[in-house]
Amino acid sequence: MYKIAGAWGNTGRSSLVIGEKMATSLGVEVGDKVVYMGQHGTDDIESKLLRVGGIFRTGNADLDGFAAFADFTYLQSLMPGDDPAH
Repeated sequence: MYKIAGAWGNTGRSSLVIGEKMATSLGVEVGDKVVYMGQHGTDDIESKLLRVGGIFRTGNADLDGFAAFADFTYLQSLMPGDDPAH
């Protein structure tokens, strides 16, 4: 995996690192804001504003187009339960 922009790891609690193809399709760069939306065991849909902290390229079009990485404990706070590890 190659870092092509921004930082990898320790980019801040509410930031994420995304694949180059995803960044291109969303039209975002490092520092831009994106909205995460998900439904985790309830009927309610959660949405959180995150900032792009870094962009990577693996050479795998599927991974580069659909993968995003964020702080594990921050993501757990979006999900119900005491320890929703995913």
